[in-house]
Amino acid sequence: MGVLYEQVVKQKRKLLIQELTELNVTETVKQVPINKAEYEDLQETLVNEVLKKARIIDISAEANKYF
Repeated sequence: MGVLYEQVVKQKRKLLIQELTELNVTETVKQVPINKAEYEDLQETLVNEVLKKARIIDISAEANKYF
């Protein structure tokens, strides 16, 4: 592939690693350290973590009743 495409994927990968680090995630869904994981694995792991957080919202609480 092109050099520009590879650079974009590398930057996106770094961003995913940063976001996962902020969520205190150290391994992907496939039990691979995030620093060594492929881009697609990082994406899958981030989606799973976001979905986990979405399930934690207490919809019966007054502050969350519109969600």
